Amino acid sequence: MLGIVDIKGWQSVIKLSSGQQIDTKENDYGIIRKILSDHPYPGDANDDSIDWVKEAAQKVVDLHDPDWMHISYTQPLYIETYMPYNPIESQERQKRILDDIFNFSKKNNFEPIIIMTGGYVPLIEKITQPETEGLLESWVWGASVAGISQSDENDKSILLSHPHIKHVMDKNDILASHPDLHPNFIYNLPDYIVIAKEGYAFKGIKSYEGEIFMADVYTDNIPVYSDIGMPKHIRDVRDIMENSLDDGKKVLLAIIEGYNINDIPQGFKLCKNMDEWYSYRGMDLYLALHTGKPFYETEFPPVFSRSIPKQKRTNYPLSGFFDSLPENSIGAKKGIRSAAVSSRSMIIHMIANSDITVECYSRERSDMGLLAAFKPEKMDRM
Repeated sequence: MLGIVDIKGWQSVIKLSSGQQIDTKENDYGIIRKILSDHPYPGDANDDSIDWVKEAAQKVVDLHDPDWMHISYTQPLYIETYMPYNPIESQERQKRILDDIFNFSKKNNFEPIIIMTGGYVPLIEKITQPETEGLLESWVWGASVAGISQSDENDKSILLSHPHIKHVMDKNDILASHPDLHPNFIYNLPDYIVIAKEGYAFKGIKSYEGEIFMADVYTDNIPVYSDIGMPKHIRDVRDIMENSLDDGKKVLLAIIEGYNINDIPQGFKLCKNMDEWYSYRGMDLYLALHTGKPFYETEFPPVFSRSIPKQKRTNYPLSGFFDSLPENSIGAKKGIRSAAVSSRSMIIHMIANSDITVECYSRERSDMGLLAAFKPEKMDRM
């Protein structure tokens, strides 16, 4: 898989598996280069990036005509978490995104299946470092979950008695329940995973920057819209999409991150989002949707211990947490053309494993450019 990085018009072609730049001529992969240069990312906390998803996605469809496509919108999550909540603007934003998805689907003959993730409520209070020996470590996929690492024997009782923590999961219990976990899962698992009560948000080391106004909810169910079969569990989505593709339908998987749990749109139904004690979120949720695999069959724990030394990586050094492509992803299904466009930074090109992916690269809501990841052997025109 190759990648083209675009930073404010400066472009470089790289081999994603090694991160090394490769020599190319200026007009190589010219159509993909033009998509990136013509559609700079407006930023996370910006409604203009809603149009960016729609416009970039249409360009990718015009280029590759995929049978299966992923698009994702993170604008509600970033705008409504980090800015004072405005219910009218929130409803207008939600309607705007849904209208875009349905219009895009109709124009390109896709059957849409829409997932809403990152349900939120107004923030009541932040949970800072409890009176434990272990460190409170925030997690990038939602402040309602955190880890405790470098703990001692008294920490569990302290955590269990905390007035704003509803659940404490012990690493030893997780390991006992699943003896065949991936070594990376075990290495990165903190001593305890702690889950906040509704309305509370953890703020520990390596936490979000700035003020937040909403707290994400550790929910049993999430809203789903589908005319091609309603999943009973979010992991069923993968099979529903595959069956529809086998029936000759074109399928669009659309993800909207961030919604008020009391404002679920008409036509959506709640779908189970739990396995055992874990409520899917972020990267694990994206993986479950694309592969159908439960969280304990991946190499990624629900929360990473962020205070331990990072393991040395030689494969896919520019691809976040990943060092290999998931071959069982729906985007890698044999016999189809696949594509993805996403404002969820730098994980979709690996998770979807599609023929072509265009996504932003942002950190702490700071725009750092775009990445187009693609498989040259799968592309008719570039």
